[in-house]
Amino acid sequence: MHKPLAALVLLVCVVAAGTARAQSYPTRTITLTVTAAAGGVTDVVARALGQRLAEAWGQQVVVENKGGAAHVVGAQSVAKASPDGYSLLVAEAGTFTINPTLYGKGKLPYDEETDFIPITGIVRINQALLGHPSLPAGTVRELIALAKERPGDLTYGTAGIGSAPPRAAAIDTVIAALASLHPDEMSPRDALGALYALKAKAAAEDR
Repeated sequence: MHKPLAALVLLVCVVAAGTARAQSYPTRTITLTVTAAAGGVTDVVARALGQRLAEAWGQQVVVENKGGAAHVVGAQSVAKASPDGYSLLVAEAGTFTINPTLYGKGKLPYDEETDFIPITGIVRINQALLGHPSLPAGTVRELIALAKERPGDLTYGTAGIGSAPPRAAAIDTVIAALASLHPDEMSPRDALGALYALKAKAAAEDR
């Protein structure tokens, strides 16, 4: 099952723009914060981007993974960083679209409209609903039926309540079928590990 995911985006603290333009930029190491754990698609894309930026700028680009709370931890880190243009952010677009809607205006530790300046979209990615081969369901319809037949028996893992995978899963009514379960928040790498270890029977995973 594939669903389009919003683009990963590259942003910089809003106050930094004028400062960065006023001098030769960059003149020192840049920190590229990723709002996801190492090993997932967001991390892979960010590291490839960081390498190309380092080559183009002739300056070191350090990638820091600050996942957690559906991308809130990393976004907050960059929002509170010194506004000098040397702290960049790679994040799912949901960081600025899903989270404000889910938590409410003013409830996040960053302002999605005023704390950042978008630089560019990077990629668009798809997501897939994965299940262990032992799971007796080959379609979403069969999975929903199985969840209803065996309440409390199935588990699933996503990157968090405000991240894109559970939103797409909700669109397909999978979450409704698993409504009695509380999803485990984990990185894509950990979700796959749990899947392989038979700790999770279904995982919403970026691919």
